[in-house]
Parts: sequence; C-alpha cells; structure tokens
Amino acid sequence: MKHIFTISLCFLALSLSAQETITYPYNPDGDADGLVAVPDLQDILAVYGSPFSPAEIMVGDTTLSEWIQILYQALQDQQAVIEAMQGGGDEVYINENLTLGFSESTTWTCPEGITQITIELWGGGGGGGSSSGWQYQYSGSNCYKEFYNWPGNGGYGGYGVDGGNGGHGGYNKTVLNVEPGMSYSIIVGDGGLGGDGMCPIGVNEGTDGGDGGGSSLMLNEVVLVSGEGGNGGTKGIVSCGCPNVGGGGNGATCEGYIYGVNGNNGAVINYTQLYDEPTIPSYIPQEVLTAQVNCCAQYGGAGLGGGCVLSSNQDNSYPNLVVGAKNGQDGEI
Repeated sequence: MKHIFTISLCFLALSLSAQETITYPYNPDGDADGLVAVPDLQDILAVYGSPFSPAEIMVGDTTLSEWIQILYQALQDQQAVIEAMQGGGDEVYINENLTLGFSESTTWTCPEGITQITIELWGGGGGGGSSSGWQYQYSGSNCYKEFYNWPGNGGYGGYGVDGGNGGHGGYNKTVLNVEPGMSYSIIVGDGGLGGDGMCPIGVNEGTDGGDGGGSSLMLNEVVLVSGEGGNGGTKGIVSCGCPNVGGGGNGATCEGYIYGVNGNNGAVINYTQLYDEPTIPSYIPQEVLTAQVNCCAQYGGAGLGGGCVLSSNQDNSYPNLVVGAKNGQDGEI
C-alpha cells in the first residue's frame, strides 16, 4: 500500500452566486409585488407605441456577455494549467479541483499562474523489529524467556520475546508560496523494512526494524516542508546460559530478556480531524491509498513467537530445539 503526497493548487475561481444582483432588460412586474396585475399593465400602456431597444442582462455591474467571456477565459486558463501538469509523464492524479497526488518521488514544475499551494505530506511507517527466537539444548547454551518440560516423550516447549512495532508515519499540511516555472523536487518516503529473521537467522540474531522515510518538497536541494517517517521497532532479546528444566511438568523463566521497543510515531502537524477510518479524498486513487487509523502510514508489526525451526529433536534424553528469530513486518508507504 502506498500513501500519496498531495498538492492542492490555489487560483482565482469565478462563479455566479446568489449574492449577485441580476437585472433583466424588461420586467413585466413593474411594482415588484410578485404578481403581474392591472397596475403593471397600466405601466405598459403608458409607454405603448414608444421606440424600444432591448438592453443586456446585467449581473451586478457587468453585462451577461462580459461574464460569459470572463468565465470562458477562466476555463481556458484552467485547461492550460491541467495540460502543463500532465506533460511530465509522472504518476500524477488530477481532479476538477486541480489537486495532484504523487505516490513516487519525482519533480514538479510549477505552472504559470500558480503562486501558492496547499501541500500535504505523509511520511513512511517504521518497520517492526524481529523477535528473539529461543533455544534449549541438551548439550549447548539455553536461551529463552520461558521453557517447559511436560511429561511424556518430547514434551518440551519454549518462548522467546517479541520485537517492537514500528512507529506510524507522520503527517504535515501547510500553505507555501511557489514560483511559476520553477522545478520542485518531491520526495515520497518509503516504509521502513522489517527486521530480518527466519532461516538461517538464529536466536538473538535478528535485527531492528528500519525507520520510515520522510516525505518532503525541495527547491534547489533546500527542504521547504517535510513530513516525518516513523521510527523502526527494536528487536527482542533473550538471555543465554539459562538453566536446564527437569521433567514432570516443570518450567522456568530466564531473567534478563528484553522485549523490543515500539518505534516513535512521526509528528502529525495541522491534521484537523483524526478519524478512526478517514474517508479517502476522491482525487486519490484507491490503488495507492487506503483508509488508515489516525490519518497516517501504518507501522510494520513486530516479529512474534514461532519463527523458523532451525533444529527440532524432542527426545527427552537429548533435546535439541532451536527456533530462530521471526521477521518484523515492513512499514507502509
């Protein structure tokens, strides 16, 4: 899933509204009482036979023909802006409100007539840290959080510790002045990679999750505005040198284990409403943005129990059980 970086272009929009006074060249309701009655007909008879030249309909102080020309020119100007924005071949999505969305890093050349933009940026979510894994060996080092020796042949079971979740990606929204004709660099932050795990990665050999990338708008390598990425979660770690556990349903906890720590969320700046499930703006295509909790790119989940079974021999006399670290999940873009 990819979050989109959006830019809303601000320009003058002309429209007729109910506040404008429309004056017609001839109104049969002379006394403006909402009825065409005898007094109105008397007004007409008073000028019967006089020369008549129809005037234009007036909208405020402007003739209707002038309004039509103004609106036509405004539509032509907007069409030119749209064509200029589509000319670069980048992954750009446009709606009737001239809002652009970028799901990959690219450049954007400010069109003529655009001097100010409203910009929203989403940073990437942090990756989850890998789990610790665990091991219990008849001849070797024991590394676990908890281990149990249940009655019966092969009755063994152990637990390591989870890694930490990555942090949510951040968000930023602001208004910027821009210069027509200038080329701006758009950086879309990637989601952080989940911590390494699974075969052949052994106990405590997993890694922390990667940080999510920040998103930014730059001009001449100077960052104008940015949205933070979430930090990666750290890996889980268990102690080694843990005691053997006798049979008969005994168990042991080996102190010194460390759960992975969740990564910090990226800062959320000027987000006016925190929805449980935000409504996706219509100009952002479904295939690159989905509703997310609290506005932002989702974190990568931690590596949990299970992992990769590197060695499994559960004979009561010679246990040799090794479960490697489990991957953390990648953060979202």
